[in-house]
Amino acid sequence: MLSKYGYDIFKACQNVSSRYSRWRYQGNTRFQQIERVFAYELYHQLRLIMLEEEVNYAQLQLNGEISKLDNNLTLEGCGYDGDNEFIIEKLGRRLRVIPDLVLHKSQNYREFDGQKVIVEIKTGDDNPTHDIFDLIKLLNFVEQLNFENAIFVAVNKDRQQLSNDIKKSFENLGKESYSKCSIIFYTGVDLNNDNLLHPKVFFKSIEEIINNR
Repeated sequence: MLSKYGYDIFKACQNVSSRYSRWRYQGNTRFQQIERVFAYELYHQLRLIMLEEEVNYAQLQLNGEISKLDNNLTLEGCGYDGDNEFIIEKLGRRLRVIPDLVLHKSQNYREFDGQKVIVEIKTGDDNPTHDIFDLIKLLNFVEQLNFENAIFVAVNKDRQQLSNDIKKSFENLGKESYSKCSIIFYTGVDLNNDNLLHPKVFFKSIEEIINNR
């Protein structure tokens, strides 16, 4: 379930033009996923919402690509039930991530009322293993650092494939963090790889995906 601030990020995604999600290059024969360009535009669209609703954001700051490192916390599995050696080898190490966007009170404030949303953005070209690993990191930030929401923005990814990967990777434990971590599916191209005039954007929590809702 998205909080008010999580839903504002969903609205900001809806306002990102598809031209920021993918473009042709090298004589129109190849396509380039542009993750960072998308992230910058999403930041801009969310800042516009923040300016319109200044009273709701007066005590918060939006940061991009800042290091969230805690030497006292380790990366936990959060219900991971897969057998990927890359992921298993990482578990138990220090909890560290450099998210694309963080909406919070400050780097030093760890209480629930100041940890609003942490966001990772990934494009269609990313390895499925890395997608699941990023979701584990986001779940850790909900469970260990009190974030209200964690959001994985899946840009031009195969929705069914990602959903299947999530179902295969996480146990249905009824964990509260599963309802607080959501996937925003952003589709900006059609089957011919042409940009859509209006991108298709919707969201589901990990809990909903696991339970086929």
